[in-house]
Amino acid sequence: MKTEISEITGNFSKDQNRDIRCSFVLAEDSKDTITVNPVGSIDSYNNEYFQGKMVNLLDNGYINLVFNLSSTKYVSAVGIGAFVHVFEKAKKHAGRVIIKNMQKQVLEVFQLPGFSEYFSIDADNGSAVLEKSSKNQVVD
Repeated sequence: MKTEISEITGNFSKDQNRDIRCSFVLAEDSKDTITVNPVGSIDSYNNEYFQGKMVNLLDNGYINLVFNLSSTKYVSAVGIGAFVHVFEKAKKHAGRVIIKNMQKQVLEVFQLPGFSEYFSIDADNGSAVLEKSSKNQVVD
């Protein structure tokens, strides 16, 4: 039996000291897929905290993570590094990472040179799939 999400993430949904809070929704049709809803910013101040919580989810069997960034106001280049690290860890667990509903300012950071090898981006709906590839492709 898997560990409950709240036991893995602790007070993440209430911790406002790091300018990032998250809520988590287990997919109804899957026991290993969670939608993560970050609120705030993911930057150099909190990226290790965020990354650590996501890796804990992966290590506890929740290997498919869907990030809904509709309430994420900012992601720095360091914050994107946290997503890349989570992607690499998910890949080791045969999992997948999907990012959706990026605000324009967040999407622009994901499109910076150097990150395109990791992200297939659909700029029209603000989504991305992390999949290391040789070029940036548009998601269906």
